[in-house]
Amino acid sequence: MDKYKILITLESGMMIGSGNDEFKLGGVDASTITINEKPYIPGSSLKGKLRSLSNEQQQEEINKYFGGKNDDQGNLNMSNRILFSDLLLEGNEEKKDRNYFEIKYENSITEDSEGEKMATPRINKRTTANLVFEGKVMIPQNNSGAEELLKKLLEELKQGYIGSNGSRGYGWVKEAELTKI
Repeated sequence: MDKYKILITLESGMMIGSGNDEFKLGGVDASTITINEKPYIPGSSLKGKLRSLSNEQQQEEINKYFGGKNDDQGNLNMSNRILFSDLLLEGNEEKKDRNYFEIKYENSITEDSEGEKMATPRINKRTTANLVFEGKVMIPQNNSGAEELLKKLLEELKQGYIGSNGSRGYGWVKEAELTKI
């Protein structure tokens, strides 16, 4: 396997939720997933986002390198699979004076059964902007097609977002780099 370092720099605050937040009246409605109280990007979230950026012409390559296609006997072909680690804060150093999170107050506009519009306040805990996340990617040897595909998808990621609420400006990506190590 060839090893690569991947760096993702956020332009705006990001929220990747764990889905198991406890609701408290007046508290945070949705919060960002953490390890040791620090934000991170799960490798599975990055892999899923990159898969979603692919176009129809790339589907055969996506299935080959990201999984999801069985061989003629119905077995998953794992030999070409790209492996993604979780992306931790770059350097993963302790910065006691650094606040990695911010609280964002928003309204969701909904319509009741009689057509009356209502504003529902939401409180989200997301990362601060300009954080840099670092992880590892392993690509099977002699698969230059996988490396090129990954670089193309990372270029497309820079035009979008990672996590939830991208249409509200969350998780916009400033930089996404892949470097062989």
